[in-house]
Amino acid sequence: MGRLRRCSVAALLLALITLLSLLLSSRRLLDRRTPVAPDDRVPLNRLLTVGLTATAGGLLTDTVRPGGAFAEEMAKLYEVRRRKAIARNRPANASEISAALRLLQLQLDTESGQLPDQLPPPVFLATTWRSGSTFLGHVLSAPAGVFTHYEPLSALGRGPNRNACTNEAFLSAACRLLPLHVFKLVRLRLRELEPQLRAGARVVYLVRDPRATLSSRLSSVRWCRRSDECVQPARLCADIEDDLAALRELQARFPAGLRLVRYEQLATQPRRQLRDIFEFVSFRWSAEVDRIVDESTRSGTESSEPWSVLKNSAEHVDRWKERLSPKQIDYINRKCQRVIQQLGYNV
Repeated sequence: MGRLRRCSVAALLLALITLLSLLLSSRRLLDRRTPVAPDDRVPLNRLLTVGLTATAGGLLTDTVRPGGAFAEEMAKLYEVRRRKAIARNRPANASEISAALRLLQLQLDTESGQLPDQLPPPVFLATTWRSGSTFLGHVLSAPAGVFTHYEPLSALGRGPNRNACTNEAFLSAACRLLPLHVFKLVRLRLRELEPQLRAGARVVYLVRDPRATLSSRLSSVRWCRRSDECVQPARLCADIEDDLAALRELQARFPAGLRLVRYEQLATQPRRQLRDIFEFVSFRWSAEVDRIVDESTRSGTESSEPWSVLKNSAEHVDRWKERLSPKQIDYINRKCQRVIQQLGYNV
């Protein structure tokens, strides 16, 4: 009897752990705002039944018995969350798209006095991922009337349905409505932007110490660790070397259209560097831009999210020296020696 009771208690604990794991998994699913299909709900009563079949009769109270009050309450709670997730992630309808466009027009009308007297040409921010483009792109998106391509209008996810702001019809209309355009590009080589430079666009080429870029990829982006394209120093530095060669060629032909920006200078002197960039692309510096820069870079402001713009940027410049092992640093130095020397970083 004692052995049976111990087995029953173990089975009960196993069932409760399984239930807790299910609830935590569902919470993570909802936190990621991933659509949940109507048929994806796991029947909790069935799960409890499976988990508790080994228990002896009479040892469990009604609060945890399959089909009891506890299981019913958990099933109701899960159903409520499931329905909310479906509602939150459903596609936007025509009326919601119209409402989002009216909201955008209202904001543009309110900010019309902040637009430049002469509209500047399109701006292209070119770099490779994990080189600081999220922060710089965020600040370049702050002025009035800017439409940002790649992470379009995420700050306008308000109104009847936030998914209106990722709807093709909305984006097409908003793209025509907003007068300033910023393109954030992290997988396009710099030489491919020659036609845009020829048409008068402004190109900001953002570069970062490849050791810091690789450290950021390895420490913050999980999928990157499984991709040779993402973590191989030779591949990264071949791309940068090609960009630097294109930079020299294009700057000779379009000296007023192309600007090299170093992440390290941007991180340690954000206002000075950003004001120079704004002058280069003919954007107006405003109190709102100043607030966003302060919010994104001040000491004590930090987020663990890989793509967050809330970081103490100056502290991130040399963090790769702590995160990478001496063996990793030596390997990257050998694979990226020419690029490191061309950019003037210390080996």
